[in-house]
Amino acid sequence: MIKSVAVHIVGQLREGWEEVHNQWLSVKDNAPANIDIDFFLCSWESDEYKEPSSLFVKSHLDDSDKFKYDVGILYYYNRMKKVSLLRKEYEIESNKKYDFVVQIRPDAYMGNFWRWIEIINDRINSDYLTSYLNNHKLISTNTLATHKGRHKTQEQFYFFVDDKFFAGAPGAIDYLNNVGDEVVRSSKYQLNYHVSLAEYLLDGRMIVEKDLKIKFGLQRDFNSFQDFIDGNNKYNLVV
Repeated sequence: MIKSVAVHIVGQLREGWEEVHNQWLSVKDNAPANIDIDFFLCSWESDEYKEPSSLFVKSHLDDSDKFKYDVGILYYYNRMKKVSLLRKEYEIESNKKYDFVVQIRPDAYMGNFWRWIEIINDRINSDYLTSYLNNHKLISTNTLATHKGRHKTQEQFYFFVDDKFFAGAPGAIDYLNNVGDEVVRSSKYQLNYHVSLAEYLLDGRMIVEKDLKIKFGLQRDFNSFQDFIDGNNKYNLVV
């Protein structure tokens, strides 16, 4: 049963962050009485976010100059690892443990959040899904897929997974967020975010389940949060 939720917001704070931020404030303010929720941020300095927000119990903004020490996708991987460390530090400081962790990009909308958590709890309570949440399972808006390389022969395929949204038990999210260490340590992984992440999850025998109950969309595809809720995107596509 989920009684405590941590939300990791990790990545670049883009134009329009204020509206996404206010969406999460509303989620926090409307939390059910029997569920705690805390927010954590790991990003880097930008014009979109300069001052601390009451939304976050812990946040970390890197100096943009620090990126000169990172290579390619390590920009993002290192922030993923840091947000897990922030959560663990807070767990020690506050003497609490989270049952469930949601990790999402700062440029993404999520609707019907508490209804979705209720659905997850219903699954956990099902007699047939007693181990629904475990350290080898991630819930996402997509799944591990096989893609054909551009301008390649039919036999040349690669594994791929998107990065926009993951959720699961804390151990599963922490495994996900350790990908940067393995990319640095092992020469087997490509310096391509979606490909190396997919290969790393497969090596760890992780299950990535696509959950159709998640109401999710990138901010760039909508004129406003209300348009997202109403399903009116800029391209007249079904959401």
